[in-house]
This record gives sequence, C-alpha cells and structure tokens, in this order.
Amino acid sequence: MRLILFMVATMFGVTAFADEPEGARFFREKIEPVLVSECYSCHSGQAKKVQSGLRLDSRAALLRGGDVGPAVVPGAGKESLLIEALRHEDGLEMPPKKPRLPEPVIADFVRWVEMGAPYGTEEKGTRTDTEDPRRHWSFQPVRPVSPPPVREVSWLKSPIDAFILAGLEAKGWRPAPPVTRSEWLRRVTFDLIGLPPTPDEIEAFERNVAPDAFERVADRLLSSPHYGERLAQHWLDVVRYAETEGYEYDRAVPDAWRFRDYVIQSFNRDKPFDRFLVEQVAGDEVAPGDPEALTASIFHRLGPVRRNAGNPEIALSRNEVLTERTDILGTTFLGLSVGCARCHNHKLEPISQKDYYRLQAYLAATDEHNINLSPPEEEASWKKKTGEVKKAIDALKVEAFDVLAHHVGDDFLAGRL
Repeated sequence: MRLILFMVATMFGVTAFADEPEGARFFREKIEPVLVSECYSCHSGQAKKVQSGLRLDSRAALLRGGDVGPAVVPGAGKESLLIEALRHEDGLEMPPKKPRLPEPVIADFVRWVEMGAPYGTEEKGTRTDTEDPRRHWSFQPVRPVSPPPVREVSWLKSPIDAFILAGLEAKGWRPAPPVTRSEWLRRVTFDLIGLPPTPDEIEAFERNVAPDAFERVADRLLSSPHYGERLAQHWLDVVRYAETEGYEYDRAVPDAWRFRDYVIQSFNRDKPFDRFLVEQVAGDEVAPGDPEALTASIFHRLGPVRRNAGNPEIALSRNEVLTERTDILGTTFLGLSVGCARCHNHKLEPISQKDYYRLQAYLAATDEHNINLSPPEEEASWKKKTGEVKKAIDALKVEAFDVLAHHVGDDFLAGRL
C-alpha cells in the first residue's frame, strides 16, 4: 500500500495552497511571474552582474534596496521607487529599454506594495538572500492539510472524501448514489490490475457479507503480479520506454526489456519510492555491482538516438542525446518541462538557462556502453540459437529469390532489385 499512500500524500502536497494567506497567493500568482520574466535577469542571484546593487528575489533585499535606497515602502505604493520605475518616472525605468508594462500589471504591483509586499508563505513573510525565491508546486514539501468543513458529514468515509464533498457542495451538487457491489468490484479491479473481474469473483464477492470483504479484495489485487504490470505502464510512458532507438535505423536497445521488468517488479515488491528514483538516475554509480541497479540505469538509454551512417556531425548528434536526456529528467523527476530553458530563461517555470546547462553538465560527463547482465552460459546459448535462426532466415531468402526468378525472370527481377 506504500505507493497508494505516496500518491495520496502527493495529492495533499499539491492542495497545500488551499490554506495559503491571501498576500502570499497574490504574490505567487500576480507578482512573482513578472519578476521572473522581466526583472530577475538583472536583479537577482541569477544575474551575471546585479544592476544598481538591487536584488528583488527576497523581501529582505527588496526592503534594503540598491544604490538609490529601498525599492519599496510597505503599505505606501505611490511612495515606492519600484512603482516609480515601473511607471518610468523621475528618470527611473524598469524594465529598461522596453515599453512600460501594461497598466493592470503596474496596478497589481501597487496593490502588492500596499498589502505590505508579502513574499510567499515563509514565517514572518521574509526570505534570506541565500534562499531561492522562485516557487513552484513541485518544489513544495508535503505538509498536512486540514480537511474542509462539509455539511453532509455522514457521507464521509475518509479525510479525502471531505475534499471531494466540499467541491460538490460548493456547486450545490450532491454525491452520486452508492454503486452496487459488482460495480465497485469491476471498478477497483480495472483500476489496480487493468483487467475485469471474473464471473466467479463477482459471484463470490456478492455473497461475502464479512465486514472486511472490501479490504480483502484490495489486498488480493495489490498482491497480484498484474498490479505491477498495471502501474508500470504509466511509469514506462513517462520515461519514454521503447526497445528500439527510433529514427531511420531504429536499432534495438540490448536488454531494454529488463528495464520494463525492473519497473514491474519494483511496484510488486513495494520498493521505496526514493530508492526507485535513485536507481534509475544513478544506479551504476550508487551500486555498480548490483545487477538490479544497473538495470534501472537503462533509463538513460531509452530515448531516441540518431545513428546515421557516415554522419560527420558527431558532436551535434551527441548534443541531441544530451538535450533529450536533460528534458526527460526535468519531466520525470522535477515535475517541470525544462526544455524551454535550453534557449532562454523559462518564462512560466522556475528554470533559468544556467540551471538547464548545469543539469546537462552532469550528463555530458557520461559515456555510453553496454553491460552484459546475462550469465556466460546464457549468453553462449543465445548466440548459438541466434546463429541458427539467422542461418535459416538466409536460406529462406535464397529460396524466395529463386521462386521469384522462376516466375518473373532473372532479367526482370535484377532490374527491379
């Protein structure tokens, strides 16, 4: 059940903004995106050189200000230098060499300053200069969230139900009537193993009046080997699993199937999620002698690779591989689409171009090679059988050519081929 608990905890982590103070929410939704896209390149820890000594990536730095004094006076929007700069007044101009920001955006900044210039949800509303001010849901720690109050308390079976019911009640809706036992069994069986229940399972469950009948069904399905197969298909989609490299040659990836089985077995064995991630990112480093960890590191070989014969642009092909691997690390493990930062600081997500190439630098130091995970006797048997099959295929090709030549003529066939 650990995976299900993790998914529930993640759900609570995502909804953690539900009790976020109004000022912090306003900053996150209205102010911070503008600071990231328009200001941080010159006035943050990301900047090559902080302009005018002013940083805007923490409340402490904002209040301290730069060469001409504090950037804001909390509660006094019209008296703040930041607002004057946004309005291009008194010789101040932010962002420089660009048109003024739209009036609604400037009005948001005035309102924010008059609210006290709150930053995020940190205690006392301030950050230290060493803290990264960029906030994103996937960076937030999982924290407890109190279930919302609801009117129809008798409907609740778990704390999660309160969130669902609160959403329904907010729209004036009522929960759907309970499903029948056979309907419930069909749904939970499809959800956990991807297969329908058998007629015998339906009949047995409908006759079972034990108080723990539902729990027994869940335990049985979670213990099924099909459970890992069902869950693995989602993970394999995320990590772009394939057994070939794509493009023109579509060359087979040796032993890629082992990664598929590794994922299935990890779910069935209830492997801790953190270990599951570490093995895929760096299994060959953390446990170089462990076949299971080495299998997990096949993750890095799953992306498309162009293998054009005689391709002189080897460095370009290598860069394509590194780019694809960097992008998938962001999507899979950070919950971010980092690819935009390959060319520029991301406008909507907290990834700078510097961040992107720092991440890619780890991958650039790697080299590609195959590791034989089969015992010597198994490898010898495989080579023998493969040789026999290849020999049979070659013989069939010769036979097929002879048959075609007999029916259409050698000259015609030679011209066609």
